[in-house]
Amino acid sequence: MSRTVQLSRSSDQILASDGTAVLAFVRGADSPEIVTSPAFNTQDPGSLPLAALGMSGAADQLVRTTLPGSPGVVLCLIGLGPRDDADSYRAAAGSAIRQLSGIAELAVAAPGDDAEPGVVAAITEGLLLGGYRYDASRNLSAPESETVAVVLHSPADDEVDRRSAIVATAVARTKDLVNMPANEIYPESFVARV
Repeated sequence: MSRTVQLSRSSDQILASDGTAVLAFVRGADSPEIVTSPAFNTQDPGSLPLAALGMSGAADQLVRTTLPGSPGVVLCLIGLGPRDDADSYRAAAGSAIRQLSGIAELAVAAPGDDAEPGVVAAITEGLLLGGYRYDASRNLSAPESETVAVVLHSPADDEVDRRSAIVATAVARTKDLVNMPANEIYPESFVARV
C-alpha cells in the first residue's frame, strides 16, 4: 500500500474532538515524560499514567490511548529514546507515521521554544520521510493508497517546509532506485531515469 503524507502547519491550539488523533512526544531516560507543547495541553500531564500504559519513552515505542476526559480523542505517544535532540525527533516522527496506519488525520504537537534549534525542521522531515514505501515491483492488481493529512502545530516556516519537501522527494527517489530489481535498473535505465 502506498502512503501519501499531506503536511500543513497551524499555529493554533490543537482542538481535540471526536475522531482526532494527536501525536505527542515522550522523553525516555530515567522516567518518561510528555514533551510540553504550546499547541496542546493534555490537561494534567500527570493524569496520564505512562508507566501503567507501558510507555517507557524508548525510541520507536508507540502507545495509543484515549485522552483523559475526551474518550473520542486518540492520543498517540511516540518515544524519543534517551536523547532529546533533532535526530531523535526526526526518527520518532518518521516511526510514528509508519506505525499509524489507518489514521487519516493527525495533529502533531510540536515542542515549545525550549526545544533545541532545528527540532521542528527535523519533525517536518521525519513526517515526510516516514511516509515512504516502495511498492513498484509488487504484483498488486490495484494498489491501495492511503493519504494521511498531518497538521504540524508550530508557527509556519515556508523555507523549512520547502527544504523538507525537497529532501523527502530526493530521498524517496534514491530509495526507489536502490530498491528496484536488477532487471529494471541497469546502467542504461539508470541514466534514463536520472
